[in-house]
Amino acid sequence: MLDTSLPANLSRHQCLWWDSIGDLLALADLPEPSPRFTGEARCDVSIVGGGLSGLWSAIWLKTLIPDLSVVLVEQYQCGFGASGRNGGWLMGSIEGMSSWSDSSGVLSADLRETITTIIPEVKTQLDRFGIDCDLSHGGGALAAARYPQQASRAQGFLRDLERLGFTPADYHWLDATAARAMVNVRGCAGAIYTPHIATIHPLKLVLGLKRAALSLGVTIYENSPVCEVNAGTLRTNGGTLQADTVIIATEGYANGLDRKGVTTLPVQSGIVATEPLTSSQWAELGFQNRPVFADFSRFSTYLQRTADDRLVVGARGSYQWGAKPSLTFDLSAREQHARIKLATQLFPLLKGVSFTHCWGGSVGVTRAMRPEVVADTQRKLICLGGYIGEGVGGSFLMARTVAEHLAGLATPRTSAPWLKIRPMEHRLTWPPEPLPWLAITALRGLWDLEDQWLRFQYWARSWPIRRLNE
Repeated sequence: MLDTSLPANLSRHQCLWWDSIGDLLALADLPEPSPRFTGEARCDVSIVGGGLSGLWSAIWLKTLIPDLSVVLVEQYQCGFGASGRNGGWLMGSIEGMSSWSDSSGVLSADLRETITTIIPEVKTQLDRFGIDCDLSHGGGALAAARYPQQASRAQGFLRDLERLGFTPADYHWLDATAARAMVNVRGCAGAIYTPHIATIHPLKLVLGLKRAALSLGVTIYENSPVCEVNAGTLRTNGGTLQADTVIIATEGYANGLDRKGVTTLPVQSGIVATEPLTSSQWAELGFQNRPVFADFSRFSTYLQRTADDRLVVGARGSYQWGAKPSLTFDLSAREQHARIKLATQLFPLLKGVSFTHCWGGSVGVTRAMRPEVVADTQRKLICLGGYIGEGVGGSFLMARTVAEHLAGLATPRTSAPWLKIRPMEHRLTWPPEPLPWLAITALRGLWDLEDQWLRFQYWARSWPIRRLNE
């Protein structure tokens, strides 16, 4: 039976994915709770963090080097953080692609293929281990909705993708009619369509990966906070683990392990989910074949239709003083209202619908604004993360990079620019408080004002026309 002994202040039932735990308990192959680490032990590779980055790293290491002894240590339970609470997008894309282009501004064919094949590569591994995580490969519509200025943003983004070398098979423009046939969003002026997005149930994915890692011989310890990381040594509140190589896969949950400073800011994101909608409601909303949807606002919206016919609506949001990640996952009344308001602006049909779940999580943001794998060969220490909200696919790619690097393989990933062989001391750090808090709070406020102003302009211009049509 899955262990439910989490911190008392965690309202886990608010998260849709964790609220489906009753259904998951019916699965015969659900992994058992892992023990707490105590005493002293030694291994070839230790991994800090039982999220997607840590689990994929363990799986790829045991796949490439079966005789390797791998021990994974998790502070709470596997999937406790963002990996088990995200919006459920699996993307064949990662943040920061333009920074890896050549002198002519083009992303190499090898890099484009490596990135865009994330989804089929993940499918191969899911089939290999028999993991059912409700994966649905319906593509995505990145739309200009709510106000006209989003259309110019969307088309500018499409031009940027074309300059990088992506083709219409990767990204192409849908006019308003075609876009609304896919997702019937109010005021849609068109959308970018890409096949490189799928949806998943995040917690089912994490639990499936945990089972797969155990089947390969990975040792997993849960409820074992790591207090200190040194070259070749992990210290937990229950003992000491010696390892030839240490992998830190905590992203925004570093908990002060990096004494050099804050390298990854945890920015909070918030999500709400509706009750299951009827077939007639879905006929009006669209979302056939379960494509994802986002509008071109500054707040990075993300919507999906779940396997049980709910609509999940998320958007980026706040930042906690001191770079503290969220451990309660609650949303304030204001944050809940903002996401429900967003949902009803996009889809007026939802005004009479109940929203049954709301939760939050942390998005890891590096100073470089892109994911990375940093390998300190002298200290035999590796860090990966910084996905900026695209971690379901990004973690798969970065974890595979880590494993191939440790296996000494020459692959498109080990020659990719996201792998950096350098001392940990050379990682970029964020400035101390209050600068991060002031910058993020001010930026969020400006984006909110811009959004309200543009929506007011759109409303004011269209009001006479609406009146004439009444």
